[in-house]
Amino acid sequence: MSANESGERESIRSLGVLAAVKTSIANGDLDEVKARLQGKSVDKLEKGYLIELARLSGNRKIEEVIKSTPES
Repeated sequence: MSANESGERESIRSLGVLAAVKTSIANGDLDEVKARLQGKSVDKLEKGYLIELARLSGNRKIEEVIKSTPES
């Protein structure tokens, strides 16, 4: 059984994954943000940072996707 099947979520703690999510937010790529965060959890501090980045980019839909991502 994989971690996702057992109800656990993989974190985006990897620097590469976090950088990819930030780039996707900066590019305004909603589908890419969704794909990168699917099945993942985000540290509370990282989540706040990503929400602020989405706000600064003016993308409300991306902000909502990030807000709906579970915290680790």
